[in-house]
Amino acid sequence: MKSLNLTSVFSFICIIIASWTLLSGCEEKGIESPILVFLNPTDPLIESNSGDRVFITVKSSTSQGNSLNLRIESQDDYYGIRALNDTLFSNNSINYRFEYLVPSYPDSTQSILIFTLNNEAGEYVEIAKRILVNKGDTFLEEASGINMYSTASSKPNAFSLATLSPGFSTDSSTFVADIVDGTKTDSTQLSRIWTSNTGLSFVQFDGFDYANATASSIRTAYQNGIQLSKISEITDNDIYLVGKGSNAIGVIQIIAVTDPEGAQEDKYNFSVKAVSQQ
Repeated sequence: MKSLNLTSVFSFICIIIASWTLLSGCEEKGIESPILVFLNPTDPLIESNSGDRVFITVKSSTSQGNSLNLRIESQDDYYGIRALNDTLFSNNSINYRFEYLVPSYPDSTQSILIFTLNNEAGEYVEIAKRILVNKGDTFLEEASGINMYSTASSKPNAFSLATLSPGFSTDSSTFVADIVDGTKTDSTQLSRIWTSNTGLSFVQFDGFDYANATASSIRTAYQNGIQLSKISEITDNDIYLVGKGSNAIGVIQIIAVTDPEGAQEDKYNFSVKAVSQQ
């Protein structure tokens, strides 16, 4: 859902920052704000990744009344406006630690957190913090409905991550076989084994969130998993992270493994999301 565009969000934040600057300027001239608020960390920009837990401490006090209400909202181009917190404190000062679970965002998404404090007199102050999610991550290239056949068949038995297309492992002059089916040429039973002609490593991670995959989540899952040069017993719904050395390249979701009588139609049907190497 895109309820806001980034231009309107940033215009809004500029107004908030300008108002806060004006308020600070008034204090320098001897006019004290009835509500003071400080956020920690103090930097206006926080860098994070999807799934991270970001902790922000809100310290505030009011010179009027005996209570403070804290409201926190997030605004971005992906989820729109979301209410995250609305709490009334029966004190004229607070020290509140807010935990923000960063949602699944596309790479390089910017989200704004707006902190609003009100006192009993109806006075309020707003301050904002910007969250940059999956900074610098490259885009993902995606392909689906891919069929890679048994090596015992007469059809493509390998897959190239560079071109996101199937081909023949024997065609080394024009095709790079990153993934190769391990079935022997005289077998009528699909091996359910994958190897690589290019030194690819595989990490099985069936709990990986393929639908919301980002370059960051692929890298993290791959680097934290057990890297194997060969995988076996491949079956429907398996998910594999792939890479070379410590460098993650992509994620593969097995849709279906088909092994009818004979070898000609034995195949793997899968989808892949590859980290752009450009």
